[in-house]
Amino acid sequence: MNNRNYMILKYLKEAGEYVTSKSLSALCNVSTKTILKDIKLINDDMKVTANYIEVKPSHGIKLIINNDEEFINLSDSYRSFQDYFVLSVNEREDRIKKYLIEKNDWVKSEMSAKMTK
Repeated sequence: MNNRNYMILKYLKEAGEYVTSKSLSALCNVSTKTILKDIKLINDDMKVTANYIEVKPSHGIKLIINNDEEFINLSDSYRSFQDYFVLSVNEREDRIKKYLIEKNDWVKSEMSAKMTK
């Protein structure tokens, strides 16, 4: 797997609904044909699980998660690619909340800016 595959999975998971191959190709800066090839490779990797990426003509592309645990394991295998991407608003909020709870001390506001980069 590569970082583009990680981007595709992350985008589809966050969308939670059908998206177009054009939106994925714009996100990854590649052709729609490349996106469809990548989806085939991702589906091959997820073949042993009950999870897959559904490609429906006239509807779009959607991530179907039937086994949360297996999807988490797959996501964990992509951890090395996470550093390349900007965190979503919810991910930033969660990261800051966790830090503040664990720190249990005074924290400068500048620290939260450093944590989300």
